[in-house]
Parts: sequence; structure tokens; C-alpha cells
Amino acid sequence: MKKILIILVFLLSTTSLHAQLELNSVVDKEGQNQDSLIVFFTGKLDFDNKLYGQSIKGLQEYARDNPNGLFVAEAMYVIGKSYVALDSMNTAISVLEKITKITLLMITEFCL
Repeated sequence: MKKILIILVFLLSTTSLHAQLELNSVVDKEGQNQDSLIVFFTGKLDFDNKLYGQSIKGLQEYARDNPNGLFVAEAMYVIGKSYVALDSMNTAISVLEKITKITLLMITEFCL
């Protein structure tokens, strides 16, 4: 158990550092901060570790607090995959439909 916890902390810090380096050159017009990125990447790590309930909770928090965030579509996609893994297909379909709307909005904003 200690070994898994150490690996998770290492992965979280490495992922967070990588995200910080990648995003230093990107200005998010909605003021997305480092804490929200930690929430996002923690949610993804939870999904990878099959902690689907925790993943859903964290990624929903990220999407709620950062509706125009850099990773909101990806967060919603992982939420949908989590619901599939939990065999909640109706909820998964609903979430995946939201992704379609978000993606269309992003494309529309990009084209304007």
C-alpha cells in the first residue's frame, strides 16, 4: 500500500509539473489556476486507478469551476467513460452528449 501511495504522489507531482510547464506559455482567458489543474489530473489518475466515483467527483468539480477551461471536454469524456465502467449507460450517454455540445461551441468560437 505504501508503495502504491508513493507512486501516486510521484505521478501526481510529475503530471502537475508537466502541466505547469506546458501551460506556462498558454494564457487561459478564464483565469484557470494551478489548483484546478491538480483537480483535473487527480481525477484522471483516479480513473486510471479504477476509482471511478472519485474520478467523477473530481472531474465534475473541474468542469463546474472551469466551464471554459483547457481540459473541460477531456474531463467530460473521462466522466462519461467512468459511468460506462460503472455500468450507468444512460448517465454516460447524457455526459457524452454534453461533450458534443461543448465541442461544437469550441469549434464555433475558434472559427469566429
